[in-house]
Order: sequence, then C-alpha cells, then structure tokens
Amino acid sequence: MSDQNQPTLTEFVDRATLEALAESFRALTGCEARFCDSEGRCITGSAAHRGSSSTRSGAGRQRSNSATVAIAEIPEAKALDVAPFEAGIEVHGVCVGKVQVLGVSESSDAARFVRDLAATIAQLCHHAQQLRRRVDELAALYEVSAMLSGNAALQDVLDMATRQLVDAMELKACSLRLLDPDTGELKVASVANLSERYLSKGPVRVRGSSIDQAALSGETVYVEDMRTDPRTVYKKNAKEEGLISALVTRVASRGKAIGVLRAYKGERHRFSPFEVSLLEAIAAQVGAVIANARLMLDARKKEHLARQVKLAAEVQRRMIPARPPQSEHYQFGCDYQPSQELGGDFYDFIRFDNGDIGAVVADVVGKGVPASLMMASARSTLRSNARRVTDMGEIIQSVNRRLYHDTLPGEFATAFYVELAADGRLLKYCNAGHEPMLLLRRGRIRELDAGGLALGIDPNETYATAEEALEPGDLMLMFTDGLLEARNFDGEAYGRARIHESFLRQASAGDAPPVDVIAKQIFWDMRRFVGFAPVEDDVTLVVVRVI
Repeated sequence: MSDQNQPTLTEFVDRATLEALAESFRALTGCEARFCDSEGRCITGSAAHRGSSSTRSGAGRQRSNSATVAIAEIPEAKALDVAPFEAGIEVHGVCVGKVQVLGVSESSDAARFVRDLAATIAQLCHHAQQLRRRVDELAALYEVSAMLSGNAALQDVLDMATRQLVDAMELKACSLRLLDPDTGELKVASVANLSERYLSKGPVRVRGSSIDQAALSGETVYVEDMRTDPRTVYKKNAKEEGLISALVTRVASRGKAIGVLRAYKGERHRFSPFEVSLLEAIAAQVGAVIANARLMLDARKKEHLARQVKLAAEVQRRMIPARPPQSEHYQFGCDYQPSQELGGDFYDFIRFDNGDIGAVVADVVGKGVPASLMMASARSTLRSNARRVTDMGEIIQSVNRRLYHDTLPGEFATAFYVELAADGRLLKYCNAGHEPMLLLRRGRIRELDAGGLALGIDPNETYATAEEALEPGDLMLMFTDGLLEARNFDGEAYGRARIHESFLRQASAGDAPPVDVIAKQIFWDMRRFVGFAPVEDDVTLVVVRVI
C-alpha cells in the first residue's frame, strides 16, 4: 500500500484523545508516553506538551503522585532518560502508529501494559474502520438509489454503480455484463478500472463459464484466485490484469436473470458478509434501474407506434368514400364499423366515363396494420384495373395475381364487385370468395353468388361473372362477414337467417325508408343481438336502391 493511501492513527483517534491517553498513562505509571505515526514522528508528548503539563495545577500533580503509588509494583517506571520501548498499533496488518515509553524493558509488566494499550487502540481503530466501511457501503447504495429515482440516463447509472462499488469495497476493478438472450453471450455494459486489453480478451459465453452459470442461477460465487481457479475462463488475462480474488452475483429484472455483476480484488481476499450483501444490493438496484429503463423505452415505442397507427388510420379513413355517389337511378347507403383503429374492411365506388358506377365491398384477412396495408393494395389495384380493363372477370383476375405476389401464405382478401349500368336497368357482378349479395325484390330475397376463390390464394384462378336485370324498387345489400359472424355472450353467431330477416324488416319499415337508415338499422339489429359482447371483426354494409 502506498504512503498516500496508508491510514494514519489520527484518522481513527483524534489528537485530543491520544493526549488524554498519554496523560493517563503518565499518571498511572509515572512514565512519559507518547504516540507516534507509523514512521515514528511524534503526535503527542512533545517538549511543548511536557512544558504545558508542568504548569498544571497542584491538584493535578497530587493525582499523578497518588496514581504512581497505586502501581508501585511496576519497578521499571522511570523518567525519560533511556532508549524508548515501543509497541506498534496495527490494523489488518498495517502499522498506523506506535506507543513509545522511555525507561521500560521489554520483559517488564509496564511493557506488557504498553502492548495491551497498543492492542486495545488497534481494536478501536479496527472497529472505527469497519464502521466507516459500512457508512461508505450505505452511501454507495444510497447514491445508486438516488439515481434510480431520478432522471439520469441508464448508462450514467450503471457507470456510477460500478465506480461506487470500487470505492466502497476498495476493489481493484468492477464490471457489469448483460446477457444477450440470442447468443448466450455476456456483453460488457459498464466497467471501472479494467483495461481495454483485458476487455478485448474474447467473448464471455454462459455455456462456457461455470462461474457465470452459477451466478445467473442465483448463487453469489466466490473465487479465491482467478489465476489458478479451474473455473476461470481467461486465467492468463486475469494474471496480466492483476485480478486475483473475485465475487460474482446475478443481476435480475422481474425475477429473471439478465446479467452478472463482478467485483475484483488485486490480492487474495475473503469477502465479508457485509461486502457480499453490498454487492447483492447494488446488483438488485441495477436490475431495477434496467427494468425501469426498458419499461420507459417500451412505453416510448408504444407511444410512437400509437401515433403512427393513428396517422395510418386517418389515411385509411380518407380511402373510405366520404359520401356515396349521386345518381338519378340509384341511391346508396353505407355503414362502416372497424373493430380496431385500423381495419381490414373497405368499400369503394368508381365512376366510369360512360356513366356506369362500380361498387365493391371487400374484407382482408386479419386486422390492424398488416390488414390495412393489404386493404390499400387491393383497393389501388382494383381501381387501376377497373378503369383500363372492360372485362370484369379480367379485372378480378388482375387483382388476384397482384395480391398473390404481394402477400405471404395465409394472407388473402374476399371481395364482391358490381357494376351498375348508367340507365339503372342492369347489374354485372363477380364474387371473389365473399358473402353473396342479397337482392330484395317484391318481398323476396335472392343470393347472387357467381365468381371464384378469394383473392391472393391461386394466381391462376379464373372468375365467372353474371348479369342481373334490375327493376325500380330493387334493394341490394353487400356486407362483410363481421356482420354474419358477430357473437353474443353465449357464443351464438348472428347468422345469415337473422341478416335476411333484418333486411326485410328494415326495408319495409315505413314508406321507402332512406337507404342509409336501412344500413345503420341492420347494423343495430346485430348489435342488439350481440348485447355487450365485443364485436371482434370489422363490419361493412352497402345498401343500393334502384329508382
């Protein structure tokens, strides 16, 4: 230990107390005693002190004389006129000071008394040192806790924790490694007093280190000498770095091991229970701060994602027609109810140059962001093909091929596409795996269902088309399976029969009720059946009346 770091006697016992001890010794033995530092430099008992003591009151001298008589059996007690006898005061093998007395032989009772005095003072110094160590440990724990409750960056907290451990435990070095669950490697997160050469020694993998395996399982592992312990992976590097004894404990977050905290000594050292407790307590705090940091990061990511989803939902809502087209031969009523902020259903209208009107209701498999992106792709493909291709079957085939190449296996869409003649007398349609369109005429419902497979499953699928002559007063209903499959608390689906019944009832409610009212009332008939059970799929309805 260097002189700069070597403790001194006055660090443990103040000068006034030492003066009082020297005075008491003189009063008891009649011999002048003095306390010195480890180099023999006088702390008490100087000539100045002796001079001041000679002016003390007669009562003080009387007490000294009485005390001397009380121990008259110590014949060696003499004045300061021969070479001094001295006893060292050692704390953990380190000399922090000395007691010097003149005129005392080594084998005398007075010498034994001096040795006992030195041993008693050494014990007091030891207890003082331990108390300071505990205070330092608590201070280190407090510092980490304070940063945990503050707004410090995660890396600053980790670096401060390793530095505090080095100071509080008087370590050679300290390191924190966090587990990479994908590779099983313990990667450096923070270090104090370790060289770049040592840190670049090679990867530390859990499967190759029994010490880290035991630590991650919840054991605090003690290594007496890293240079020779067979469990040490990099013995040569530890020797070059000057690392000897080590203590390793796990860092856990929510009960799950996420890394290890290592304390290194530069000499053989048996860690005390206090030191073990401090390392484990700091490791627990580090685990907590990492957990909090990850929670905050997750929260920020979720907040960012929520903003992105909200923006995407606004874009998607703009793809849904704000109002249906106006026509002298048709009336349109629509209702769109997404189950989430982003939906997979959509409906759309296309105005052709010849006055015809195209209409589509589609349902993309799934919900959320993937479904909304696929919905946008299907909508844009249908629009572009419908304007440049005249054959309806070819239009749907083009959409099918595009979705097949743009989607993953298991992703598909269903769609019912119609074209309404400008004069109001003809309907062309194609069903791509969707629910059939319902045609209500003079109190009777028919299902229109010509077409083929859902879109995006088979790139070679061909699609049949059909035509239907229209009459004034005809009502048509297109809807997605969210209406059909809505369930109440008993698990019973709304079903096709109830849809037919609702369509008939709402269409005949009064004298030609508005088509938008019919669409909304069909939806609310379903909601009344479902009750408070959640509707887990998007629901889209389009009602068309022929005028």
